[in-house]
Amino acid sequence: MSDLIHRFFSFLKRSARKQSAVQYGSELAFRLSFGMRILIGFVILLIAGFGFLLWVTVINHRGPFYLLFIPASLLAGILFALPGSIVLDERGVRQHYWWGRNKQIPWSDVASAVHDPRNKYTVVYGKNGGTISFSPYLADQGRFGREILAHTQLDDIPENN
Repeated sequence: MSDLIHRFFSFLKRSARKQSAVQYGSELAFRLSFGMRILIGFVILLIAGFGFLLWVTVINHRGPFYLLFIPASLLAGILFALPGSIVLDERGVRQHYWWGRNKQIPWSDVASAVHDPRNKYTVVYGKNGGTISFSPYLADQGRFGREILAHTQLDDIPENN
């Protein structure tokens, strides 16, 4: 079973690499891949359905309402674990999260970038200590690396062993 799950997520990573980033004027946006959006939407629907059934059961049987925290905490955990979309423009690299947390590294402050072959993340480090992590479930990771090299003084993105 774990081999099947591993293959499924490997398929999602490969399909994310094949999807293109979205161009908005001078901005280039790298969003969560279509397959991951479908998977997360399906899981959220299942958890919401479970929460609704649990709510009906609690209401009908006058059960403890704290049981409703189970699906609520699962939903919150999933939503806060989602990788933020990354936007490249003339100012630098920005990572946006749905809850409003944003990170930004101007092009002049990019110190280095490293690709981790184990988890397939590409991490951009700023001179001020900031980091932006490019998840393998975001679309077009290859283009992200090429754009980082084109806008900075970096020669390559080495692999972190």
